[in-house]
Amino acid sequence: MEAVKEFKTDHEKHLKTAMDELVASGAEEGFVIFETDDGKFLQFTYDKGEGLTFDLPRVNMSPEERQRLKELEGMEAITETELSYLLQIGVDTRMGGELANRIFRDVFQREDGYRVVATLDIETIE
Repeated sequence: MEAVKEFKTDHEKHLKTAMDELVASGAEEGFVIFETDDGKFLQFTYDKGEGLTFDLPRVNMSPEERQRLKELEGMEAITETELSYLLQIGVDTRMGGELANRIFRDVFQREDGYRVVATLDIETIE
């Protein structure tokens, strides 16, 4: 099942909603991608046993954005790999919403009311 939802947001509660749907779906695995109209995106993967993992692909970021992420207070727990910045958050969708909003605002420098498209993909095993 795949659902595409578009909404305008200026608060992390709107970002949290798609993650809530993913976690509550009972799916074995899935993901949600949040993308702005200029192609900046981040994603959360989901595994029923491990919960949500924040995944910010490096290819999506300029050197300046990478530097802003490193300077962002409270981001010490994020693991940097060759391809992505990762953080396991379990089922804490509130934390996920706050994290996504901070990335869009402070790293990608979006203004209040930025538009994001949420694409939710849920895998169920029958």
